[in-house]
Amino acid sequence: MPYSKEERNELDFYKEFRDELRNLHLRNIKESIPNKFRNENGVLQSFEDILTGNGLEDAQVEADIYRTILSNPNLDALPESEKEEARKYYDSIRESILTKQNDKLKQYVKSEILNKTIDRGFSELIQDVPSTLPESPVDDEGNVIKNLEVKNGDIITARIEINMRVWLIENNKKRKFITKEDFFSSRYRDSQVKVLPIKIINSIDDGKIIVTESIPNVDLRKKLETIDTNNLPPYTTIDDLVNDYDYGGS
Repeated sequence: MPYSKEERNELDFYKEFRDELRNLHLRNIKESIPNKFRNENGVLQSFEDILTGNGLEDAQVEADIYRTILSNPNLDALPESEKEEARKYYDSIRESILTKQNDKLKQYVKSEILNKTIDRGFSELIQDVPSTLPESPVDDEGNVIKNLEVKNGDIITARIEINMRVWLIENNKKRKFITKEDFFSSRYRDSQVKVLPIKIINSIDDGKIIVTESIPNVDLRKKLETIDTNNLPPYTTIDDLVNDYDYGGS
């Protein structure tokens, strides 16, 4: 039985795992401060805010987790001679987090020089070829073999078994359910599952995987839709994937 998110957050081993990741993240932030969050090539390094998942530039730097790194909780207690210097130091950290372009960009006009500077010719053109479903197989008399026909709205699988894979045909593509259990918890659970030869299934273009509406977080659902489910370990559950993408927890 998988843990709920609330139960998981109370487990000691999970707290230790989470704190270890957070401390490593905070160490990397602290080590980047002297270089103003730039690498050796001067490129701005983007850090994630542990509390919100947004960029560090939107973080509440006065939060407890960032104290002494991005802010000084005892600033007002410092002597006046030190207070202004400390304030400038932490203000400079905040400014360093933000992307700034100090140099003016070069301007080009349409001329022979521009053509030598920028290759404006197209050597190839990528075309978006629409997906098509395989033609319906026919018997010797030319009649469509109904149990092998593929059409939009079908729920298909290669074989009925404990660890079977299930797809929905939509927009001429096959959209995979993360697991069999996820299919049976979806609104498609009462649909008839059509068993097709794996050769026919492989001939259908892949679409985005299906993440059920049971996950209320829209951003998380979009992330999960990009997963390559063909490489997941056996018996992976939707809870496993949610936990993997729930960095930081709270």
